[in-house]
Amino acid sequence: MNYPIAFRFKLAALASQLSAKDSAGGELFYVKQKMFKLKEKIEIYRDSSKSVLIGTLQADRVIDFSPLLVLRDAQGAEIGTIKRQGRVSIWKATYDISLAGQPFAQVKELNPWAKLFDALMSEIPILGLFTGYVFHPRYGITAPNGTLLGELEKLAGFFESNYQLSGTELSTLDEVKQSNFQLLMMAAVLRERMRG
Repeated sequence: MNYPIAFRFKLAALASQLSAKDSAGGELFYVKQKMFKLKEKIEIYRDSSKSVLIGTLQADRVIDFSPLLVLRDAQGAEIGTIKRQGRVSIWKATYDISLAGQPFAQVKELNPWAKLFDALMSEIPILGLFTGYVFHPRYGITAPNGTLLGELEKLAGFFESNYQLSGTELSTLDEVKQSNFQLLMMAAVLRERMRG
């Protein structure tokens, strides 16, 4: 897979619509998050035509601050999980990712002040339009042994919030593991977009 991976949100959509593309522009997957669901369930498709379902992400409980999201393939077999740490994530977002029942990585916000100022400034009329060019929250991705695997960064944008996943260590993983990890990172991107 060609890194960096771009997570792009569709503009002017009521429900979050996100596509992931590699650096060559190839679409990796597409999701459209349903609105007003008590128990979150996200369907993941191969592309924006929504003709091939590749998996689902489903919360383990009804409306919660930090539910465990379980990633399943199209046949319903569990692939992995992602969970945002509760109280810790109020100030500094932290996600724990597991693949095949084993801890795989932790995603941790590197500078919570960037997220705070981005959220505060975006509420100011006119000035809020330009915060996407000033504040860029970043997240470090580390393995359980402390090895830095990659980084997720919110990109500069006008009226949009797109993210980029980069990392030379991630490219050394087999393609199935990379793909499953990217699907779980998509869940972190959707959660962070909701935070501001």
